[in-house]
Amino acid sequence: MAGIDGCVDYAIDEEETEAVSLTEVKSAIDKLSDEEQLHLRSYFQEKLLQNAEWRREISRRMREMDTGKKFTSEQVELLVRKLETEGR
Repeated sequence: MAGIDGCVDYAIDEEETEAVSLTEVKSAIDKLSDEEQLHLRSYFQEKLLQNAEWRREISRRMREMDTGKKFTSEQVELLVRKLETEGR
């Protein structure tokens, strides 16, 4: 569950919670084995698929692609470089 100031709250027990920053979460993920990271990716993909808003967005994008709105690999690479430059 999202907490204050970009922190994530997770329950330790019924009465106690601890805030973990996104930086700490990323650092912990980086320390996972390849297999553990694969399981985590699968978990997040499943969470996205359970989100009705995300499913609607994906359906909208697929309809756009069906009508011919697509991107070349060069356009995607350019966008990725731009986002990386912006720190996103």
